[in-house]
Amino acid sequence: MHLHRSGSGSRGNGGLEEKPLLSNLFVNFIRTLLNLLFPVITFSYASRVLGDKGIGIVSYTDSIVRYLILIGGSGISYYAMREAAGVRERRELLARRAGELLCLNLGLSGIAYLILAVLLAAGAGKGYMTVLLVQSGIVFFNALGMEWLYNALEEYRYIAIRTAVFQGIACLLLFFLVKEEQDYLLYAVIMTGAGAGMQVMNLVHVQRTVGFLSVKGCRPFHKHWQGAKYVFWANLAISVYVHIDKTMLGNLCSMEEVGLYAAAHQIIQAVAGLLTCVTNVLLPRVSFYLGEGRGEEAEKLLQKIGSGIVLFAVPAAVGTVCVGKSLLFLLSGQEFVQAFPALAVLSAGMLFSVYNNYYIWQVMIPYKREKEAFYGTFGSAVLNVVLNFWLIPVWGMTGAAAATAAAEAALFLLCGIRNKAFGGQGERGRIRGAGGKTFRLVLQALAASGVGIGLSSFLIDRMADGPLIRLLLKVPVSLVLYPVVLWLLGNETVRLAGRKGFGIGKS
Repeated sequence: MHLHRSGSGSRGNGGLEEKPLLSNLFVNFIRTLLNLLFPVITFSYASRVLGDKGIGIVSYTDSIVRYLILIGGSGISYYAMREAAGVRERRELLARRAGELLCLNLGLSGIAYLILAVLLAAGAGKGYMTVLLVQSGIVFFNALGMEWLYNALEEYRYIAIRTAVFQGIACLLLFFLVKEEQDYLLYAVIMTGAGAGMQVMNLVHVQRTVGFLSVKGCRPFHKHWQGAKYVFWANLAISVYVHIDKTMLGNLCSMEEVGLYAAAHQIIQAVAGLLTCVTNVLLPRVSFYLGEGRGEEAEKLLQKIGSGIVLFAVPAAVGTVCVGKSLLFLLSGQEFVQAFPALAVLSAGMLFSVYNNYYIWQVMIPYKREKEAFYGTFGSAVLNVVLNFWLIPVWGMTGAAAATAAAEAALFLLCGIRNKAFGGQGERGRIRGAGGKTFRLVLQALAASGVGIGLSSFLIDRMADGPLIRLLLKVPVSLVLYPVVLWLLGNETVRLAGRKGFGIGKS
């Protein structure tokens, strides 16, 4: 994929360099790969040592902490990223705005800990309180680390190096220290410590990047909350149907069921993360373009990335189903293969979730349509909770997966309705990245995936024995056959790539 450089230097007085988009995409891919490999490697090792009950305990308490993290600041991270990216060329204003947002972050973290105290008093995490308290420490460090600031400044190289160092240390500690089923608390300490270390490094590094943050930063708390509240509630709603499945499984079924489901969920999160690593680079760049009055550049970039998502998401979902049993066996062990039905259902939901991630966070938020994003995500979250209560008692982890997939599909439909409405709303509403040719692209991708990935995997299953051999055969064969079938179907993107390079054009 050929990406032109989007700028050669800073445009404002004392501004920061506008980094080449190609470099950002590559470094963010490495960063995302590290963030995906780390939990996959650690989960694979820990699940074999701790067993389904031990890993279920940590996953259950982690699902509670995820809500606290969201309340403590992650819920406004997209807003903060947008606001910081829009003024990153003006360093004095950037320092003041970063200080304001940090104060908002710390204030929300205080609220998160008050909620934790109430939950503990009500008996949440009963029997696993120590694990829950250890994991909750990351709420404070996430707020203090201001990860959103480094994303806004497109400091992906620094983030990647920092991530590699702390995750490498955590892996070594895990392999040397976690040896028995009773070591699940130590596992939680190591995983939490890695995240906390990265955020402390951010705080140390911020003086070199931005300078001293404004001491007047706590005054406009109300102003920023008014701007961030819909982003916050939208993110909270999404978090509900991303994490509540494990929480409800733990309450309605067993920790063993949570552990099995966590293995399937971990794989889906890894695949979806790889698919969204490119689009996650867009929010600061699009927000920067809009802040500089370069709306047409933002629109062209979003249109072409939106079409490309379809061509990658469909084969990823089909391929995950085709190699799902092999992955579960190789990563977690034979007992986790029984999680395959949940993995297959979650794969279908991933088709919708990848597009939802793109449209909500890379289109609606930069264009300040967070209210519409909230309405869609809130409705999907309500549907997910209702379906969980209905399906989990009947189907267990597969019911939880079905509820999540249904919520993603509902949000996809709502996004489609909003996308059509966007087309006629003037300068800020001209995003048509998911319209027009999308339906044709979906049909082409489905056909190519069915033949190039599904059929070839079916034949390999009949000819080869052993999960590792099948996986090693399916992946390269699918990678070759899928674009070939797309080319035979007349896909414009693949044919253009064959002639003069897979190009996004100027961005």
